[in-house]
Amino acid sequence: MTDMLANAAFLIGLTLWLADQDQRWTYALPFERADYGFYRAAQYGLAAELSWPADRGDRIREVPAADLVPELLPAARRGLLGAGVATTEADHLLAVIGARVATGQTGAAWQRATLAAAERSRSRDRALAVMFDRYLSHAATSEPVHTWPTPLGHRARRGPRPHILSGTRHISRVPGRDAPAWTGSSRTSPPSFSARPARLRSPLRLP
Repeated sequence: MTDMLANAAFLIGLTLWLADQDQRWTYALPFERADYGFYRAAQYGLAAELSWPADRGDRIREVPAADLVPELLPAARRGLLGAGVATTEADHLLAVIGARVATGQTGAAWQRATLAAAERSRSRDRALAVMFDRYLSHAATSEPVHTWPTPLGHRARRGPRPHILSGTRHISRVPGRDAPAWTGSSRTSPPSFSARPARLRSPLRLP
């Protein structure tokens, strides 16, 4: 429950803050690029590299989620306080997000670490059952996932850095309402804004 509340606080606070920003943000980060980042985040978690406006909002940069989230926590806090959320409540919930990023232990990371440890002496099916049972037990305490213990020798990790955005990461300046032009040289560069590869809609697999 604590993690769900923290997630909601971060999302709502950041959304409220963004709503008050200059419209250049909308032009600098078109939907296609945000959509692409959504799937990268789902696949790679904190290791995902995401597009986000930089400078005054008319340029975008590529930044790991683990670095971007701490940068955005103050903005989310301003959004929450502006909406009337109590300072102590906002700080408590956003601190959960910050600690999760600092430790690298997300729910998915904890599950992978716990499953890997359980599989050392059990079949895959039995190990999954053990992991799920432990998940339910910890979830019932309402303690945030970054505090959940992991088996010795199987610390939760952020996972490998994806190579999806391994090309040149220069993003051209946005004149007026023009969408930013991607100039990446890698064959694994993000999709063009005019078309989205079908693979982005395929079932997601953990790295």
